[in-house]
Amino acid sequence: MIQMNELVSVIIPRDREDEHVLCMHSLLNQDYPKNRYEIIIVSHKKFNDTIENNEDKKIKLLFVKKNNPNIKRNYGAKKSFGKYLFFLDDDAIPPKNWIRKTAEKFEGSDVDIVAGPNIGMLNQNLGEEISDILLRSAVGSGNRKKFKKGKEGFADAKDFSSCNMAIKRNVFNKLGGFDEASGFPGEDTELLFRAKQKKYKFYYSPDLAVRHKRRKFPIQHMKQLFSWGKSNGIRAIKNPKMFGVHDILLPPIIVLFMIALFILLPLDIFVFLLIMGFIFIFAFTLFQEGLRNSVIFTLAFPFHFLSYALGLICGMISGLIKR
Repeated sequence: MIQMNELVSVIIPRDREDEHVLCMHSLLNQDYPKNRYEIIIVSHKKFNDTIENNEDKKIKLLFVKKNNPNIKRNYGAKKSFGKYLFFLDDDAIPPKNWIRKTAEKFEGSDVDIVAGPNIGMLNQNLGEEISDILLRSAVGSGNRKKFKKGKEGFADAKDFSSCNMAIKRNVFNKLGGFDEASGFPGEDTELLFRAKQKKYKFYYSPDLAVRHKRRKFPIQHMKQLFSWGKSNGIRAIKNPKMFGVHDILLPPIIVLFMIALFILLPLDIFVFLLIMGFIFIFAFTLFQEGLRNSVIFTLAFPFHFLSYALGLICGMISGLIKR
């Protein structure tokens, strides 16, 4: 077991009202010794709610001037005492064994970074459910395990997300923390990319799953996907090695290829190929999601894919202009 002086620090960047910070109720009732972990909440403003007025000594409230999750996480890490830094979003709900099971993955191993998936909430509304289906599908997310329960074991950086991730403090310090100049979102992509370059070991476990609120489809979901794409596009131009690691070139290539087919082929042939593509997507998803969800996915996928692809293109153009 992790020793008493090897404290676990759970760091949460906060920007939501009290009713959305459901993770706190679970964190205060973990099946882990209360004197062996601390909860650090970092916010850019005061909410004057039950979280801030809570008298539990394990909760440490910190404040920064900017609403930047990178700054919040770095500042929380700086003010923490733990040998292990556990990062969680304020709209993610961990199970009561989350700290214990995550800590166990570090025991007796040379693992540097541990993470589990973030899966959709129970009793989601239809818009959130559609978003969840799009993210967890192999077609929708490139088969990344961070949106669904995948196979346990050593994994790739692309399977990890800062909404459910633990990292050794010494590793975090050697990496220099999150890049505060890069902004949000995609800050975890950049940090994990640097960790992969330095050959740190990543371990993934489906047992560490947290419930994470999804953005409603279509508008909120499309905005999120566009934002993710734009952020990754800018970072890839800044560091071209990211192109190969995160499959960043694939969506823009597909978009340009479809435009070329539309221009070069007769309309009837183009429409036929388009229909065949939808049939393939439906059939592929059918084995994963069943009839109802595969129909939903097939109808929603074009909006999902184009949002991310256009975000990538805009991000790469923006990155080139800045250079």
